[in-house]
Amino acid sequence: MKKTLLILPLFIFMVAAILVGCSQSYTIRFNTNCEAVVSEIKVADNKDIVLPQDPVRDGYKFEGWYLDEELTTPLSLSYVKDNKDNLKSKIIYVYAKWSPNEITVNLDYGIAKEYLSSGLVDEISLTYGTEIYNVLPRPYTNGYVFKGWFTMPNGKGELIEQDTKLTNSKNHTLYAYWAPQSGILLFDARIGGISYVTSSDNSDNKVEENIVQEEKPTTNKTENTISSPYGRGASVFEAVPKTTDAVRGRPVGANKKL
Repeated sequence: MKKTLLILPLFIFMVAAILVGCSQSYTIRFNTNCEAVVSEIKVADNKDIVLPQDPVRDGYKFEGWYLDEELTTPLSLSYVKDNKDNLKSKIIYVYAKWSPNEITVNLDYGIAKEYLSSGLVDEISLTYGTEIYNVLPRPYTNGYVFKGWFTMPNGKGELIEQDTKLTNSKNHTLYAYWAPQSGILLFDARIGGISYVTSSDNSDNKVEENIVQEEKPTTNKTENTISSPYGRGASVFEAVPKTTDAVRGRPVGANKKL
């Protein structure tokens, strides 16, 4: 009886050693196709592959591991177990596949859209790393000159132009920057109203004048008196419209389209 008790553990140990000796171990090495690093793993030929945590790449989505550099044959978890008799090497190389993210670019015009040119969109969609901002709209409105799109309000941050490559990997907002356009504020005491007449210096933008003058008012700079076709009580002032930073809505001098 004692001999049997001694022989049984020895027998179990020998069987386990034989089984271990029959099983082969393979090494899987990971090429992430980017700067991310994934450590190699070992897998027995009678076991499924337990993959490490997926790598992370800024601006891209991980699509899985592939057995070839052309990324045509995906790696299955049972690959080693299913192919152990055909594997010529104990080192298996696999390659990461990535797809670029679609980035949403929100557009902040800084002026209520009913006072802007028609056909403007609130956002655009671009593919990260492969596109430029070539679909950015160029809005216009009375009293202001559009100076471009910036990454921060008030013309601060980076100027984003049509040929600027998309490098921001997250959804983000661009801000329109407007420069006030010089013009004339015409105040008529008889009607208690102010009209704004823009100057003609606006080569980049379409401008509609707020009023049509039959005769241009003239100013006597020496005596500071005004001659106007609108009669006594009408005054003319050189002015620029209020900036859109102060009023989020219709700027002074902006025409609402009819």
